[in-house]
Amino acid sequence: MTKMTSANNTRGSQMINARSATSTAKRWSASIACAAALLCGATSNAAQTQFTPRPTAVLAAQPPSPSPAQYPLQLVLDDNTDEGAFGVTAGAGAQQFMWFNRFSVGGGYRLQQVWVLFPASANITVGSPIQLAVYMDSDSDPANGATLVSTFNTTVQAADDVNFSVYNLPQPIDIRNTTDVLVGVVPRFIVCGTTPPTSPAAVDTSSSQGRSWVAVWSGDPPNLPTLPPDALITRLDDGLLPGGGNWMIRVFGTTLASQSDNVPTLTWPGKVAGVLMLGLLGMWYASRRRARA
Repeated sequence: MTKMTSANNTRGSQMINARSATSTAKRWSASIACAAALLCGATSNAAQTQFTPRPTAVLAAQPPSPSPAQYPLQLVLDDNTDEGAFGVTAGAGAQQFMWFNRFSVGGGYRLQQVWVLFPASANITVGSPIQLAVYMDSDSDPANGATLVSTFNTTVQAADDVNFSVYNLPQPIDIRNTTDVLVGVVPRFIVCGTTPPTSPAAVDTSSSQGRSWVAVWSGDPPNLPTLPPDALITRLDDGLLPGGGNWMIRVFGTTLASQSDNVPTLTWPGKVAGVLMLGLLGMWYASRRRARA
């Protein structure tokens, strides 16, 4: 089951030991070659991933998660801090891809809000275009495909390793059957072959839940980023990042059962008025029948 937790359980401000950060940087300084080839324009380059450890203090992300009273559905994999940023490159430039989390929840629910933490990484600015994508996956294996439910074009709200970008879905998504839900981000601001190497995906590496994935297409992901892609789809834990990790993507919403609380009900005066209206309608209908007779 997806680890459901509240971001209120913050670990407070923590400092990365300089020696540990240096060691981490050495371990991940070399890009890990993906088992795919990407076509960036007319040039074929081996796709590579890169992980950049955070060089400064690890601070608890903000804002705190909303209260369960507001959003009883809270899908969170991370521990409220990110230790670095992840990206995909093709040749000398950055490559568009999608990073996504897989969440499992029993019963029906309504997705209403998505949170994404963006790192203070080169070439990421407030206002940069991104795309959110939501899928359903009945067999818990995104590698063999998933049903695309909705996409949402929006922009980066903050890129500082601390403040989440918070997105209210323009149309809440009802998931009525028990299934996995995949929620991902595509960095549409990356121009293949032009944008320098960029790591747009903040990742928590403290304790991997094994549910964070990467999808890469041969070129930019299509406008409707269907799964599986034609180049690569795999978990962070499966060789892309030593020890794996959790994307800083969260989902909040309500259970469908709670929606019944919002259905309007008739007050006592309204009920009386309704009975009177029915009575008058019955008298009118009876008079019409007598007139015809």
